[in-house]
Amino acid sequence: MRSTFITGLIITIVSATSVLYNIETWSLVKQSLIHFLIMLVTVFPCLVFSNWFPNNTTQDLLKILEIFLVSGIIL
Repeated sequence: MRSTFITGLIITIVSATSVLYNIETWSLVKQSLIHFLIMLVTVFPCLVFSNWFPNNTTQDLLKILEIFLVSGIIL
């Protein structure tokens, strides 16, 4: 149940922020930077609190951040 909620929350956040790319007065760099910052303060905490990954140490949190960044770059 928790995983389903977190997944739905992440999908909602990503979908909601896609409208940033429709702001024609912003450059692609600005759109991408704002999108990244929103993902960082919303999706990253979802990943941390989802219990999908170990998150007991600073190294664990850095590993989650690494996965977050690599996934974002690929997508």
